[in-house]
Amino acid sequence: MFGPFLVFDLETTGFSSKQDRIVEIAAVRIENGQIIDTFSSFVAQKSPLPEFFKELTGITEDDLTDAPELSDAMGQFLRFADGADWVAHNASFDLSFLNAALEECGYLSHAGICFDTLELSQLLFPRESSYSLESLAISKKIAHGAPHRALSDALATAEIFLQLLASAQRLPLLVLQQLDQLAATDEGTMRYFFAL
Repeated sequence: MFGPFLVFDLETTGFSSKQDRIVEIAAVRIENGQIIDTFSSFVAQKSPLPEFFKELTGITEDDLTDAPELSDAMGQFLRFADGADWVAHNASFDLSFLNAALEECGYLSHAGICFDTLELSQLLFPRESSYSLESLAISKKIAHGAPHRALSDALATAEIFLQLLASAQRLPLLVLQQLDQLAATDEGTMRYFFAL
């Protein structure tokens, strides 16, 4: 088992990292195959939350009353993430927002590994009818009490990631070697995942 891993999730006001904002950030730390700690923070907003966002997440302006500024939330997140490989579901979306926020706050953008549980699930769980986080959580019997809330989503993603690691470790050696060869040509993080 390699690691540690930092599984994170964001709730954002929309889909554009250039125009929309992070409202909630959460992360789960995995070490030695176990979830050992969690982090969660709201982020103060300069403008009212969109109605669709409030309906989807249940987050209201009242929840943000004492929320830290983005720079403080990013500092806390980075301290929690220290030394870990990152994991997210549909990672490119979350990374685009996180990197925009880090740059806005004067930090370097994340240039390290970020495993994508969506991509890995499509490879290792090929019979799923849907690869949304909610669908995978149901299929894999993972408790996911508050979809579209960052900590619940991060915890569900962490459990999926642990199942993906276990599934990869059960593959026959020949299959692992073939996957490792295929992944070696991949520009992303697949080659790191299968280099068990």
